[in-house]
Amino acid sequence: MWRLLPFAVVATLCLPACAGSEASRGPYNNGDAGAEAASDTDASDAEADSWITPDGPTESGADGAPDADASPVDADEPESHPTVLTGVLVGGAGEFPGGIGGVRYRSGGLTGVTSATGEFDYELGEPVVFGVADVDFLPTPGAALVSPWQLAGNGGCAQSAELERLLVLLQSLDDDEDPSTGTHIATYPEGSPNRSLGALSDIDVANLIEQLISGRTPVAADVAVHRFISQMDGELWTQLSMDTFDTVSSAIRSQGVVSDGTFWYFSWRLGLDKTDQQYNDVTKNNLAIPPLMALQGSDHIGDIDYWNGKLYVPIEDSNGYDNPNVVLYDTELNAGAQFPVPSSLLTEGVPWVAVDGPRASVYLAEWDPTPSILVFSLADISYQREIPLSTTLGRIQGAKVFEGALYANADDDGKTVYKINLETGTVMELFAFHQNFEAEGLAFLDRPDGSRLHTLNATPSATAMEFRHHQRTREPLRKAVCN
Repeated sequence: MWRLLPFAVVATLCLPACAGSEASRGPYNNGDAGAEAASDTDASDAEADSWITPDGPTESGADGAPDADASPVDADEPESHPTVLTGVLVGGAGEFPGGIGGVRYRSGGLTGVTSATGEFDYELGEPVVFGVADVDFLPTPGAALVSPWQLAGNGGCAQSAELERLLVLLQSLDDDEDPSTGTHIATYPEGSPNRSLGALSDIDVANLIEQLISGRTPVAADVAVHRFISQMDGELWTQLSMDTFDTVSSAIRSQGVVSDGTFWYFSWRLGLDKTDQQYNDVTKNNLAIPPLMALQGSDHIGDIDYWNGKLYVPIEDSNGYDNPNVVLYDTELNAGAQFPVPSSLLTEGVPWVAVDGPRASVYLAEWDPTPSILVFSLADISYQREIPLSTTLGRIQGAKVFEGALYANADDDGKTVYKINLETGTVMELFAFHQNFEAEGLAFLDRPDGSRLHTLNATPSATAMEFRHHQRTREPLRKAVCN
């Protein structure tokens, strides 16, 4: 939190199996659009035409004519074939995108088993039904990419108990039990499916795993979920450039940063600074902490956030951390509503605040260690619940909500930027700097150079601030599967 400072992708998802996903495969090629009609040359030729009904050839009447309701078959009429496309079942463990092999499927007249990389064929316009042993999963429309999200619950990209059971089943049947090598189901008995996934209980799933692989222990549900979310929400970033604020400007841009899409807002221990996108000052409030709070010992502003015309500013007293507060400011940097936060929840102050407008929530957390994210109401900053993390973090200096996930800049040993799924608490390491500086706030803003994530850090000498700009080079699988 730099508390001792004396002053203040878009990458295209490219999967080999999907490269031709919208083209017909193998022998399933349609013939000519039409055929020449046969011409009757005389009555004997007409009588020689072949006629059939659903029950086979018809008997001719006394005059040799066919029955009136019979249909002629033209020998030159091309045979129609369905259009067959290729998709990939993704979201397993191992190398991106986590193709899931060994899962049976059927679509229209097609049946098969997904390849080692998760490939399957489907008939255009026909649903696909995946399954294992005698269990069918939720039918889903054929698509270039399909994930377990589409095969359980309501088929949407949301967590559910049914999805957890599916993930446990698939990961527990992995042939070598090594998630690093991917997910491949090698063995299941022959037989007709007679159960649906939605009808299974946790005990049923455990019994099926034991039936298929004697002695196999089911993967824990939380482990299965975190593996899946890590595959679907993982992404890659690269640094494009860096701006450096010198000693004078760094004094007022040293703790946090946010943008409203037009201006940058920076924070330092005692104040706030508003700039244009070229960092020219627009307005400042060098003593932004409300006077009464300052008299009570509040002396530190952390990483700030913006929502709906208001700045959300975390303020703490560094001598004891007895009075953590979130204060709202207008965009001219004038203080407004004040919301105290229980010090029993935040025993080491309030180093950052992140606003989640669509969920009407505000997120805070203990500074170090950080075992969970604390959820507060956006309306009055009242405590609601906690989101336990899959991995305990620490020393988070700044955080923001972006595309429904929480991104955190941690001043840990690696100087690491993390992504946190706010449904499951899954923690994903995005990248680490491994440099000798102090990590501070972070922000999101799409810039003409392609960068959209921006991280703030103090140089080792604490005489300058570095503002780094990052571009996403691989989008999360979620965007390809869920949109």
